[in-house]
Amino acid sequence: MDTQNLNLHHSFQSNEAKSKLQNKNQLSSEEIQSFQKQPQSSRITQETENRFISYSNTSIYLNNKYLESFDKNSKQAVSSKMLIADYECLFYKKYMIERVVKESKQCKVVLCQEIGTNQKKIAKVYEGRMMNFEDIVPEIQTNCKLSNFPHRNIITLIDLFIEPDLIALVFEYQAGGTLYEFLVQKKFQLTDSEVKIIMKQILKGLRHLQKMEIIHRDIKLDNIMFTEFNNIKSLKIIDFGCAAFINDSRVKSIKCGTFGYIAPEILNDQYYDYSSDIYSVGGIFHILLTGTRIYPQFLEQQQIKYLNSKNAYKLNKSITCPLILDLLNSMLSQQSSRPKANSCLKHEYFLKSDLSITNQLKKMQFPKLRNPFRK
Repeated sequence: MDTQNLNLHHSFQSNEAKSKLQNKNQLSSEEIQSFQKQPQSSRITQETENRFISYSNTSIYLNNKYLESFDKNSKQAVSSKMLIADYECLFYKKYMIERVVKESKQCKVVLCQEIGTNQKKIAKVYEGRMMNFEDIVPEIQTNCKLSNFPHRNIITLIDLFIEPDLIALVFEYQAGGTLYEFLVQKKFQLTDSEVKIIMKQILKGLRHLQKMEIIHRDIKLDNIMFTEFNNIKSLKIIDFGCAAFINDSRVKSIKCGTFGYIAPEILNDQYYDYSSDIYSVGGIFHILLTGTRIYPQFLEQQQIKYLNSKNAYKLNKSITCPLILDLLNSMLSQQSSRPKANSCLKHEYFLKSDLSITNQLKKMQFPKLRNPFRK
């Protein structure tokens, strides 16, 4: 898969910012946050051996292929091509909003068009001076790392805007809708082949996240999408708003997830790792197989939370295949017993179809047909 360039649109509005940029390559999250001020009237241009840097009272446009930015201390490396733009909201200058897909107190997700190309994108937008920059940093960190190491089953960050009153993350548009919408369309009845295709892609995406040392922490039907309509082989894992790096104890200390999918160890304030995402995928696996959840939907949220914390899940009695039961129970088992994504992919359940076809052909007895041309 070709690596896509990530465009970073960054506004530094003070002489202090310019001074810091002249003296070092990186800025801490606190410094970046402090630079979200009203513009001042000065401009400095500096040329170095490996980079061209422009400082402006307005905005800096950074097109950076490898964003070493936003490391564990959320520092920003300045490199590559920069273009100066007049001070205005760069996000709204580049994109036109079509509609709001969903909205919360913290942010809104919008469908937008790139002005000039009319290409559809999806953007997650945080606006207002009351937004907590530190809470958004982990999401920026994980998306930037994943944009540098793209995977076909993980959504790609294309544009990143950090401005005085706005932070926007722009992603490739997923025209095929969510996994939940696909299941509704199919009336929650999938073939064994469809279940395998979907599960393999989710697990391959998780395997990549583990290589990147990232825990998603909110795997669910709504956070799985398809790039193309009616093409289940175009699956993407989306929304890294709850994601955390495996060694980031500060972010991991904040509970995140959805009842019915969230791993019990997170609810119980215990240590957790990549296996927590495997538990969530186990919950999705059960829905794909049966159309039902592992915790009854008719219960109140607090009841589901209690059962979830005790790992008191209940499998649908319609599941009788020993291979499916073995894989499903292992994914929903206690944390220490849960397999990694790669081990799940090597489970016999995913190999069964190919083997069974071969065996069926070997066992098949073709009738002896009479040659019509022989008397």
